[in-house]
Amino acid sequence: MKILPDGRLSSCSNDGRINIYNKENYKLDHEIDVGEAVLYFNTISNGNIIACCEDGNLNIYELNNEKFDLINQLKSHNDAVLKVINLDNKLISCSRDTTMIVWEKKDKNYTNMKSIIIGYSYDNSNILQINENKLVSSSSEYIKFFDIKNNFNEIKTIDDISLNNFCNSMVMFNENILLIGGMDNYGIYLIDINNYQVISKLLPNSTIYSIIKLANGNILVGDSSFSLIEYKYDN
Repeated sequence: MKILPDGRLSSCSNDGRINIYNKENYKLDHEIDVGEAVLYFNTISNGNIIACCEDGNLNIYELNNEKFDLINQLKSHNDAVLKVINLDNKLISCSRDTTMIVWEKKDKNYTNMKSIIIGYSYDNSNILQINENKLVSSSSEYIKFFDIKNNFNEIKTIDDISLNNFCNSMVMFNENILLIGGMDNYGIYLIDINNYQVISKLLPNSTIYSIIKLANGNILVGDSSFSLIEYKYDN
């Protein structure tokens, strides 16, 4: 689920649809029939919607006369696309096929600028912009950091905790600390993004399904023990 820039609630599903709901009464405003299972979606600054599809495609939809039309389809991944983010005039996508692709916008189209191996995860690969200079990817094999300003060249790979099967949850707690949740009872890692060291660990015997940062600065964690736990950071 996602809150769109105009405040409306939206959701995607493996039934092949993206639904957009009225923010006053949550009635259905738009239904985008993608035709393939949608594993994630995002928006571009112009309001267009990008669907990450099970078949490896990225579908871009534009609102025309109260209906979202497919205006572009990006084909380079060989397996399901799990996430897409946008950076300036670029899109960054990651997939089950072990790759992250940097797409550069030229006019109304996007071209495959660079393909990078980030490691295999069935449904757990993830990417996150840390700040204006750095991007991080996670998989069940590696955590990798990339230099956004330098053609997305790799800065650092953390592989000494690579067997911990990282999950879809990554969030910056503050400008220096990255939180990454682990599957298979590996808890949450706190990583210093300046020296790329693990500085602490939370819930060491828990499988983590989601982490979000709350407005008050605390973090809320959803884990495999059917719990939502709120944490306050303490030096």
